Amino acid sequence: MHKIRLVYLFDNYGGGPICPKELCGHIKDLANDPYRSLAWEVRSRYGYAKSPHAFAEFLWADFLRIRIIIDNGILKDKIKGSEVLIGNLSEEHRKEVIDEAMALARSPEAAGMPGYIGQG
Repeated sequence: MHKIRLVYLFDNYGGGPICPKELCGHIKDLANDPYRSLAWEVRSRYGYAKSPHAFAEFLWADFLRIRIIIDNGILKDKIKGSEVLIGNLSEEHRKEVIDEAMALARSPEAAGMPGYIGQG
């Protein structure tokens, strides 16, 4: 299933691959991933287009994860047990993070990502 992209074997911290038996049983049980939320915010602002590519939002989350720091606690592995939510960031910090993500999504660095639309 992994070879034909029917399963995404990475956790909400971008770690993996994980064993298939470690996957949640239903999509509603997915753990919070602030970078997947950020990817959704970028897409909803037309930073990239909807793509038929399997797991496109997860790929965008991984692209952003290694380029943007949403919360320093993530770097220090101090967020387990508490959730970093884009909606809970201060308005100023949320705008800063989303603006940075939008610029990255439109940059040549993102060329080849599913739904990439380039400079706009």
